[in-house]
Amino acid sequence: TTPGCQRQPAGLPPGVGAGDVGDYLAVVGDAGHGGLLAAFRRAAGPGRPPVVVLPVPDAGGALPAARRSDHASFWDVGVGAVMVTDTADFRAPARYHTARDTADSLDVEFFVGATRLAAVAVGDLLGAPLRPASPRSGPAPSRPPGAP
Repeated sequence: TTPGCQRQPAGLPPGVGAGDVGDYLAVVGDAGHGGLLAAFRRAAGPGRPPVVVLPVPDAGGALPAARRSDHASFWDVGVGAVMVTDTADFRAPARYHTARDTADSLDVEFFVGATRLAAVAVGDLLGAPLRPASPRSGPAPSRPPGAP
């Protein structure tokens, strides 16, 4: 959350992004699947990090940084997909893919919020809105005897 910690990828249009503070999730998706992107916009809310949704035209041809994950192979065959990212080395270059990239460097609250955001978006897409439990909602329900 330190000002200046967040960089933007080359080729990102001016005014897109959330500035130089790394306190948000970026949801990068192909522009042809607006419904998928809209679900992540709608998923924003309390207990979840701010979201910057970036619709990318032409399967990311003009923005190579938008293709830096497994979702790009889906775009290549016309299947809607998103990359939900904390922006990796655009935010934490000293740790990204190094021995310093360890679990103790995670912001657990941010991670939990990101997971909630994804769960809400997926529930929306499935037509079954999910309302993830708050961290203080009490213990998980017990399983019936003999349940796996």
